[in-house]
Amino acid sequence: MKGRLLRYRGRHALSPRCVGFSVLVYLLVETSMMMLARLDVSQAISNLQRGLAGHVQRNNPQNNSAFQIDLVKQARESANCDEPNTSSGYVICDRLPFTRISCGKLVVEDWKAFVPNVVHFVWLGDPYKMNYFHQYLAIRSVASLQRPTVIYFHHGAGNDVEMTELWRRVLDEIPCVRVIQADPPSSAFGQVLKNPTAQSDFYRLLILQKHGGIYLDLDVITLKPFDWLRAFPVTLGSTTNSIPLVIHICAFRSLLNKISNGIILAEPGARFLQRWVDSYVTLDTIKNKPFSHWGLVVPYQLYETSLDDEIHLEMTSMNRPNPFQDGLNSTTSENFDLSLNFFLHVHPQVFPLTGNEHLYSAREGHVRTMDTTYGAAARVALFGSSDLVFLRGETPFARTPTKTLRDDPPSSGDGTPGEGLLEKISALFHND
Repeated sequence: MKGRLLRYRGRHALSPRCVGFSVLVYLLVETSMMMLARLDVSQAISNLQRGLAGHVQRNNPQNNSAFQIDLVKQARESANCDEPNTSSGYVICDRLPFTRISCGKLVVEDWKAFVPNVVHFVWLGDPYKMNYFHQYLAIRSVASLQRPTVIYFHHGAGNDVEMTELWRRVLDEIPCVRVIQADPPSSAFGQVLKNPTAQSDFYRLLILQKHGGIYLDLDVITLKPFDWLRAFPVTLGSTTNSIPLVIHICAFRSLLNKISNGIILAEPGARFLQRWVDSYVTLDTIKNKPFSHWGLVVPYQLYETSLDDEIHLEMTSMNRPNPFQDGLNSTTSENFDLSLNFFLHVHPQVFPLTGNEHLYSAREGHVRTMDTTYGAAARVALFGSSDLVFLRGETPFARTPTKTLRDDPPSSGDGTPGEGLLEKISALFHND
């Protein structure tokens, strides 16, 4: 397929012929910008080398999956599971095959990434009560699959974290969790941040700008190791479909509506994050915009006007499927293919709209045979694999065929266009 533009992971990838040209142009542009900025040109070369190393790592399936395969194998051996029925997508075990969690300082990396392997979760406002299973899954999944050196849980100063059953499980099972009191800003450039959501949007940028690392919303379930994404100074994910607009060094920059701030990877002192922080100076001048404008629309605008390749954008693997683009049930009772995803952003605000309130309190006994998008992600978080898990003596059934993502307008969840869909969920996602 030499010389042809290939599709890879839901976005346009470099063709073999184009790689050499891209490397040359990238190096020339990056070097020129560094010289103009009076910075060390060697940094541009280092950026390129690490970026290429990440490209090789991502395109080698063994590098991506070997750890996760071994993790699942050990869990199934410990639970005395039969050989999985790969054609039907299930496994039969004596007990539930929970994966081990080995995060912490004992995890040694053999390469140097831009982004520190440090995870940040943020909860501001009312005292935190972990009563929802997806929040437990968010922390467990990144600890088990990504193995960060530390997971920081930032919570509002003066508010304790209540010792619920799920929070006790987090502290007992995950050795690298550290709870720290946050000191969130009440304003940005003199403009009041009206509520904890707005404060959290701004606070997460300040944390990453200073310390670097990985920010995740508490409804983001990690589905596989994502070290490849740490090979870029900044990585974000699109929430909408790709419409090619401008060719950018043999790849496409796209006409996108939004880039989510629910998953952010950044090196300390990232230039893109500083521009993002500086954009909050317009809070007073841009009227009648929800605070989510600076968390969703502004990063896309900055991406489109960026003069360098500091930011890497994932088109579908971080924020799709989602209720905006793929239907209200896309992250719950639908059954989407997640095999190419790094994350599933659950968006539990839609649970009440879709009759899925039971997912708030579902536990491993429910999700082990839940043949849905959410069930698959939950099983990866708990057992390392999306295979259905049956206990010995139960009658197994095969997984139903999964749906693939499409670039159509948002749907209501049953495949038909969702009339008024954005209006229905705008209040849930864009409240100030």
